[in-house]
Amino acid sequence: MVRYSVPEWIASYFLKSFGIERAERILASYLMERPVTVRYLTVRGDKAAEEKWMSEVKAAGISAVPNPYYEHAYDLTGVDGVAKIPGYDEGMFAVQDISSMLAVLCAGIRSEDVVVDVCAAPGGKSCFAAELAHKGKVLSFDLSDGKIDLIKDNAKRLKLDNLKAEVHDALEFDDSLEASADVVICDLPCSGLGVIGRKPDIKFRVKPEDITELAELQRNILVNAARYVKHGGRLIFSTCTVSREENEDNRRWIIDNEELLHLKPAKLGEGLPESLIKMTGDDEGTYVRFLTGEPEGMPLMDGFFVSAFIKE
Repeated sequence: MVRYSVPEWIASYFLKSFGIERAERILASYLMERPVTVRYLTVRGDKAAEEKWMSEVKAAGISAVPNPYYEHAYDLTGVDGVAKIPGYDEGMFAVQDISSMLAVLCAGIRSEDVVVDVCAAPGGKSCFAAELAHKGKVLSFDLSDGKIDLIKDNAKRLKLDNLKAEVHDALEFDDSLEASADVVICDLPCSGLGVIGRKPDIKFRVKPEDITELAELQRNILVNAARYVKHGGRLIFSTCTVSREENEDNRRWIIDNEELLHLKPAKLGEGLPESLIKMTGDDEGTYVRFLTGEPEGMPLMDGFFVSAFIKE
């Protein structure tokens, strides 16, 4: 669709999936200018310290607007490089889209939890998890040294000593992790159709057949990840796409394979704001799908899917 600068197959897929009005709203939102969203690390100090840091940010000529979905998140404009934001070297803040923050908040992470993040790079969710589980630990894994270096660099800047990052292929089961985690984060490889606004190259790189292949890859990873969850622990399955095949269909696959995975749908953690609860996909509030450009009149966020499960 020339108007929105996307390949015809994406326009057709969105029209079929969401109808013309919602499809056009999503595609139009991908062309909008986006702020830099940051999260103040509560482990750096109390509310007074946060307010002092925010005063320094504004004094640097940066416009900062509180994001309505998380009390410690801010949308910044007028930023001339993230490293120039006051507090960067001191690890006062993390750069992270609000939808990614919400995925972590929905996990219900407690201060002493053990968290495993199976596909962690570049480390935004792992670092937030380490902040929340500040008396526990976070084990972050991904495929290559380069990806692990990204996670380590983020954790070092943010001074998160309870985060350990190692190279590991999520398709290979690690028996040392079996039944070890209070929370397993499965933010899995996907088509990325929800983040085209920030990564426009996706629309030219992804092909229709990729959706089916990625959905199958997700299932293979989930088989291993489910075994890392301890009895009574939680698994968060999330993506940064909006395709049914990679989201709702794989959530249903988890439910239908309870005998294999021993997972049951669980209510999303308390981190989901009241204004977004109405967007949950079922009456029990066990999953939610965010579409860029919705709710109307609210700050832009990436398209995202989050679902929660408990090990029984």
